[in-house]
Amino acid sequence: MLWAFIASSGLLFNACEDHHDDDHKHDEGELINSVTLEFEHPSDSSAHFMVNWSDEDGIGGNDPILPDTIRLQKDSIYKVKAHFYHIHDGQKEEINTEILQEATDHIICYTQTSMATVVYFEIIRTDKDARNMELGLNTTWKGVLAHEGGIAVSLKHQPGIKNGTCSIGETDVEVVFPVSVK
Repeated sequence: MLWAFIASSGLLFNACEDHHDDDHKHDEGELINSVTLEFEHPSDSSAHFMVNWSDEDGIGGNDPILPDTIRLQKDSIYKVKAHFYHIHDGQKEEINTEILQEATDHIICYTQTSMATVVYFEIIRTDKDARNMELGLNTTWKGVLAHEGGIAVSLKHQPGIKNGTCSIGETDVEVVFPVSVK
């Protein structure tokens, strides 16, 4: 399965590397090595769930924990929160605070991995940065058609160049989660 290969191929990236400029300082070596998506079904509390991916020891160490499958009910709408973490020596640090502080330089991208042009699920970013551009830590998802496929979740770093698209900037982390819509 393509998404399992991509997810297991060592998707571990620096979170906002130090670019040696005064407007964008970060801790060197801060890594995003865990991504969690938290799904909330507004009318069915039994349909709340979380999916995870992690690679705590990085490329070349132990195999990563493959991403969980996202299981959506067709025609249901979910509120989804993305969480990005650095896990090291048993400590789990959420990176979302930094992403929010620098929201005008970040966007979370959600890209259907199927080669088909058919839309199997819809994802809408519901949060914005200070310039009123979409961010993507909070989204709504809706299963449109029954399908088995994948979704690439990417945190893009776009210092001074953010334009609301995912085609520019550096990728801090990208994970492909399998998706099943029934």
